[in-house]
Amino acid sequence: MLAYRPFLDPLPLHDLWWVTILPLALGISAAYKAVRIPETDLATPRYLRHVLSMTIQSIGAMLGIWVGLVLLIEFIVPLFG
Repeated sequence: MLAYRPFLDPLPLHDLWWVTILPLALGISAAYKAVRIPETDLATPRYLRHVLSMTIQSIGAMLGIWVGLVLLIEFIVPLFG
């Protein structure tokens, strides 16, 4: 192999897909808050606090959905079988 070709030879990270949740949630939160917060607040620590708060909320929501689905699939669905 002479060179790394990102789209033709992707990294074998299939077992570590969950690592991308944090940067994805942080990027979405930063973009959303940059559009929604007034321009005067973008250069203040208040903006960072809003972004981190939204990031934690989104990751918490994803974890909550995961726990709910695990409980549903592992414990409730087998009761019907």
